[in-house]
Amino acid sequence: MILSKVRVFIFIMLWGGGIHSVLSQHHGLIDLREASLSDNAEALDGYWDFYPNHLFTYNSFDDKFRTSFAFPDVWKADSTIDFGTYRVRVIIPESARNTRLGVEVPHFFSSYSLWLKDSLLGTNGTPGTTRETTIPEWKPSVFYFEAKDDTLELILQVSNFYHATGGTRKSIRIAEASLLKDKMNLIMVTDYMLIVMLVTISLISLGFYYIIRDYRSPFLFLSFFVLAWALHSCCSNMYRIQDWITVPWLWLVKLEHLSIYFTIVTALMFVSSLFPKDFNSKVLKIVFTVLSALFSMFALLTEPVTFTAYLFVYMLAAICLIIYVIIVIAKAFVYERAGATLMLATILLGALTFGYVVLSYLGVIEINILVYNFSFVILYTLLAVSMGVRLFMMNLTEENEMLTFDQLYKDTVKY
Repeated sequence: MILSKVRVFIFIMLWGGGIHSVLSQHHGLIDLREASLSDNAEALDGYWDFYPNHLFTYNSFDDKFRTSFAFPDVWKADSTIDFGTYRVRVIIPESARNTRLGVEVPHFFSSYSLWLKDSLLGTNGTPGTTRETTIPEWKPSVFYFEAKDDTLELILQVSNFYHATGGTRKSIRIAEASLLKDKMNLIMVTDYMLIVMLVTISLISLGFYYIIRDYRSPFLFLSFFVLAWALHSCCSNMYRIQDWITVPWLWLVKLEHLSIYFTIVTALMFVSSLFPKDFNSKVLKIVFTVLSALFSMFALLTEPVTFTAYLFVYMLAAICLIIYVIIVIAKAFVYERAGATLMLATILLGALTFGYVVLSYLGVIEINILVYNFSFVILYTLLAVSMGVRLFMMNLTEENEMLTFDQLYKDTVKY
């Protein structure tokens, strides 16, 4: 049993579900006869039949509307597609017949219904043919069923009138039910582990801010920085906030975006307050503060179909900021600032971790939630430790370079 759990954990961490689908030469057909659904969650990637701007059921398909669509992919913002129906046949291995299987479905932009022939497996929201008949919802789910035939016919109705893009960038995966249950349980445990750890670090940092008389500002900004990412962790990926309260989809999307902007600007404040001799660009701090404020107001005052279309602009700016922060910490390392070595290693890990998230939002990669969770657990733990080491070494070397809150936006700091 223990070895089985370890095997599942390693498999999920390294491959995130596996992409081993053997595509046939025919579009709309995926051949998994050589796969092992007890060991791997197979991604159903390939060319699916697609019926744009039609919501068909099992017995109502009209092939004159059939096209081929590379799945997964999103509909472009300027496309004429508002809804559609996907269909694919999946040949499963003989060992999986008469077995309980599961289909792992990511969130779609912005609602879907999944059918196994004429049997409804599950839904997120309500797909419709108009904005009024469509109800958006985001909640990655796993749907279970008994595989009675050697070929499964999956029908996916998707509708989007609320987001800048439609469809999904993430794979649908199929595996034996026990494997997917283990995976989802592990994700849930690591989700809550990350959230609890972030809230704890935030509260402890805030406590130090009120207790310590000198060098206080890094604790305040660290508290805000970590709390912002705790909010983001609740309002993204598995959307754990929905486990506790019902949040309307509109505000769920707004909170996800607002938490990104708040995280970036508080991270900037934190690094600036910790290394003011090396990070003293008033222009950069003002630009990102104003930029984050403008994007926040834009998200609050407009609909998701509008503000989500411009997220990539902010993400590209965030990439530039990450590169600049690496240069700043490297400069502090060269000048042998107290504690800069550990902080440089931490910032490099942070750059990789946040870069991973940014690339997922830009649609370049598909995020692995377990890698995401463990990376941020390690990152924020190192961040708290490295800040403590820096402050301790500063006291030993009598290096006094901390910015107060009032000094943060001044051009120069007098020592």
